[in-house]
Amino acid sequence: MANALLTVEDGENRLMANVDAEGIRHVVENILDNAIDAVGPGGAVQVSVTAEDRTDGRCVLIRVRDDGPGMSEDTIAKAFTPFFTTKDIVGGTGLGLAISDRIVNQHGGRIGIRSQLGRGTTVTVVLPIHAENAEGT
Repeated sequence: MANALLTVEDGENRLMANVDAEGIRHVVENILDNAIDAVGPGGAVQVSVTAEDRTDGRCVLIRVRDDGPGMSEDTIAKAFTPFFTTKDIVGGTGLGLAISDRIVNQHGGRIGIRSQLGRGTTVTVVLPIHAENAEGT
């Protein structure tokens, strides 16, 4: 496991979260692949990395938004279930989000999905910034 510092410039502050580089790379690649597959040719995918104060502390948020067809509430409820997929047999195994969720949970974080049919999907990875990892604190 190769550790890396995920750094976010937040105004005057530089915030860092210590992460498993390969694990977080896998998470981001998987979520991006899903978004790109969802939008198809001519679609738009937007990625942002920000810091935010939340009730459970300061966090790094990685958001991937797409303007694809969106997901139903039923699909969202099953999204992290191993072997569940909306892709055809050639397109996926249904393990990507289940594995990504496990990796993010091991970092003390979580993944959230917001979607609206016909209007796209936003997947948000929330990773905690521990006090010892934040510069200036």
